[in-house]
Amino acid sequence: MPPEAMSKCCFEALAASSRSSDLNPTKLMADLGNVIEIREAMEWMWPTLTPEHLIHDLFGSKALLKSAARNIFAEAEILKLYRERSDHASSVIWTKEDAPILDEAQDALGPRSGHKEEDAIRTFGHIVVDEAQDLSPMEIGMLDRRSLNGSFTLVGDMAQATGAWAKDDWNEILNGLSSLKEPRFSYLTVGYRLPQPTMDVASRVLVGTQYESTTPNAVREHGEEPKFIKVETPARLLGSITALVRSELDEIDSGTLAVITPDQYVKPLSESFKASSIEHGLVDDGALTSQVTIVPVDLVKGLEIDIAIVIEPSEILHSATNGERSLYVALTRATRRLLILHADDLPEVLQATE
Repeated sequence: MPPEAMSKCCFEALAASSRSSDLNPTKLMADLGNVIEIREAMEWMWPTLTPEHLIHDLFGSKALLKSAARNIFAEAEILKLYRERSDHASSVIWTKEDAPILDEAQDALGPRSGHKEEDAIRTFGHIVVDEAQDLSPMEIGMLDRRSLNGSFTLVGDMAQATGAWAKDDWNEILNGLSSLKEPRFSYLTVGYRLPQPTMDVASRVLVGTQYESTTPNAVREHGEEPKFIKVETPARLLGSITALVRSELDEIDSGTLAVITPDQYVKPLSESFKASSIEHGLVDDGALTSQVTIVPVDLVKGLEIDIAIVIEPSEILHSATNGERSLYVALTRATRRLLILHADDLPEVLQATE
């Protein structure tokens, strides 16, 4: 409850408990609300919370978490939310994933007394959202609070929804928005980035899924055919990847190359590259800072690369979140050349293209 509302409730209760029937709570609040001793007592009983203090206190207390999440989460799930408390909320290093819940707390707490303009949530007449297919419910609420009139342009591809909150249908997002208008859908049918041979291979991953008909036709009709490279044994996988990267570097000049891989190969690949004096970077913030980059498949969405080497597509398909869509994303990053390297058998959907 906002501090002003809490103060009002207190003075209303005080007036109601008085023997004097004509005691006015509004006048009582005006007369006593600024008395320093009363203000200090109110602050001690109901301290003014910022969103950061509220979430810091909540996540730093197992008792508070259990109280808040009782009958909603299992105890094991509740304990996963627990974080060791810092000395003060101001010393907490918040992540981008914390932003929606902090915003939710801001909305619940309301503006602080004397900080209404500072704490007010700015609204916009129209909001454009990219990669909307992966929005969480709290992120949707965060956007909705910033909309003046429910006017949005949502851009995304359900075939590339791979996050923890991946959607299957646009209505799952629209239901969380307070739009006053009927939605209008427009579909991209033409792709400008990939050559058609690459799109043909990638689209096979979606055969038999609800996204089979959503893949665009490429404007670039011609281009290199994707190349499948079979490694004899898993023991030779790292060496084969390293040799392939070295070979490609001799040809691409200043172009970019990414090795897109299941998580477990990231560290061994980096060590193998270092041993072979291949300068490279690791993606941890969605950016490419080196000519050669090792990219976990869960972080590859949105990247555009000249040459992509996709490692073990079967593992991506069966172990990644939303496997078909994760593999589709991995196979659609290369604008010039796509190489698929594997020791395991290829997924059945790709065997016909090998």
